[in-house]
Amino acid sequence: MSERIYIDTCALSRPTDDQLQTRIRAETEAISKVLDAAAENAVDWVASSILFAELSRNPDRQRRRDTLRFLSMASEFVQPPQQPSAAPSNCVLTDTENSTPSTWPSPKKPA
Repeated sequence: MSERIYIDTCALSRPTDDQLQTRIRAETEAISKVLDAAAENAVDWVASSILFAELSRNPDRQRRRDTLRFLSMASEFVQPPQQPSAAPSNCVLTDTENSTPSTWPSPKKPA
């Protein structure tokens, strides 16, 4: 089983940002590697309806279209629970300085 990852709106939007700053280019390269891994099925990218909604609110039409296209590479699309307290409490956040993605545990089966 591949590692499951979640890419947030800020990270997914980074490739559409102005690439003049070294930091932004480095972050774009990092997220591009993660997207490549998702496209090659080396990781399972879990996207959500919240991510879709956030990306859809981008007022810049071209940037909105570009970021929404990335969603086609997601392995799984989930609808989060309605109650925030029902969200998993055992999420694991790993070292983002080394471009290691955040991971989510496998979802629990409904009772």
